[in-house]
Amino acid sequence: ELASRRVASAGLQTETLPCREFLQGEQDPDNPDETEKPNLTIKRLSKLDLLILEDLPFLSPKTASGLTHLLDLRARRNRPTFITSVKSPVEIDSLPNRLLGRLTSSLVVSIPPFSSQSRQEFLNQTLKEKHLLEPDALSWLVNQERSLRELLALNQQFQTLKQLVQPPWDRSTLHELLSGNQVASRPTLEAI
Repeated sequence: ELASRRVASAGLQTETLPCREFLQGEQDPDNPDETEKPNLTIKRLSKLDLLILEDLPFLSPKTASGLTHLLDLRARRNRPTFITSVKSPVEIDSLPNRLLGRLTSSLVVSIPPFSSQSRQEFLNQTLKEKHLLEPDALSWLVNQERSLRELLALNQQFQTLKQLVQPPWDRSTLHELLSGNQVASRPTLEAI
């Protein structure tokens, strides 16, 4: 997501798409042989300056040939494609050999989890301007072992929680919010 934002801010066309959504719902249920809609989607995605496909293990086997075709088109146009996965391509049993060949002949990089310094920088960039956390709460959150995806989800959760509890939050308030105690103690519509 961060790469996508930076590329978009440079005026380049980019899209981030979960693999489980790739070409899903593109087939006409009344005419399963129709290929016009998937071809239009592949054509559009092939022209992007950067395409980011997330969570390769969740790619549907039905759409794997479409992804192979898309990767071929993007390679011919010298367009980069980032594909994220918690497993290497050879560890994903559902990938057909053609797609597996494309992926294993590409650059495959293992990226270690965020360090506390990386989490600090990320949280400073995403939370500082919102004045949600006191320094002790930010320090505590930085020292938690959380992935980038978890930190992004927390950022979304914070947007909701700030409606319930007035920020800035200290460490104990943040701990309560994240453990659900504060939200659970709030009256619900059903309880009223």
